[in-house]
Amino acid sequence: MYEEKEAYLLRIFLTDKDKYKGKSLFEHLLENFKDKGIQGATVFHGIAGYGNKKMIHSAGILSVSDALPVVIEVCDDFKNIKLAINITKEFFEKANVGGFLTYEKAHVIFFKN
Repeated sequence: MYEEKEAYLLRIFLTDKDKYKGKSLFEHLLENFKDKGIQGATVFHGIAGYGNKKMIHSAGILSVSDALPVVIEVCDDFKNIKLAINITKEFFEKANVGGFLTYEKAHVIFFKN
């Protein structure tokens, strides 16, 4: 059985070196999203990337990387996406880190068992 509905997809771009109170920022975000009832989130860890400073960060053996990319994807209704955006803004400010967010409409198909 499945269900289809319209929702929003939020992507949060940061790095694996972004910390708050000694813990990875993405962990703080996931815990807060879960505590606030946001439907679901997934963290992806990148092997290479670059940001606004145009410096490539890579996980290669011969490269020294100080920060690999992390992307958190959150899918929920618009109200909860706005809540996740506000939580993220708050933690980016507290942790004094950079990053960026994108969001877009998404057609979601849930498969239930």
